[in-house]
Amino acid sequence: MGFKKGDPNNPGVKFGQGQIGNTRGRRPEIIEVAKAARTYTAEALETLARIMRDAKATASARVSAAIALLERGHGKAPQTIELHGHGDIRNLTDEQLLVIIGAAAEPSGDRAAEQAPDPTKLN
Repeated sequence: MGFKKGDPNNPGVKFGQGQIGNTRGRRPEIIEVAKAARTYTAEALETLARIMRDAKATASARVSAAIALLERGHGKAPQTIELHGHGDIRNLTDEQLLVIIGAAAEPSGDRAAEQAPDPTKLN
């Protein structure tokens, strides 16, 4: 439970226009923890590789280790959204894109397809 903007009971610090709240950057303790964790990078990678190659490890452990290694070496795979029947999305207005995004966020993909606007009526 947080406070809403403008709430008179909000004990937060008030900042003037153009001011930021963290003028000194990250706390030194956080920087030190990150530096200490980086000293284990090689060992952590070796551990992940060992788990991935271990035939006695569970399949889920091996897959998790393989994914972790791939993501560290190549980055996470890009996530894509398939749009069917919307033509070139570069020609859609912001409002039309928001409708499509809202429909895609529905729990059921079938309902999202039903609620998506007719592309012939968008432009």
